[in-house]
Amino acid sequence: MVFDSKSSAAGPVELQLHGLARQLQVDHLVHFRGGLENADVSRALATIDLLVLPSRWDGWGAVINEALCNGAGSYAATLAVEPT
Repeated sequence: MVFDSKSSAAGPVELQLHGLARQLQVDHLVHFRGGLENADVSRALATIDLLVLPSRWDGWGAVINEALCNGAGSYAATLAVEPT
């Protein structure tokens, strides 16, 4: 099984996710791209197989619709675990 994760997280949480990936020893499998400009979102979504949207507040974000329109499966969870 090949697992390749691309994260578009930006801001303070991005640093926490970098640390968590190192701690879990999966940093070689996760590619952090930083935030995306709106014009680049569709292009990025066209390259993925699955979008995972863990969120405490956004159970069905517009990004889910965008991913589905670009042929990606989607998984949204209303409860997220914050990196420690």
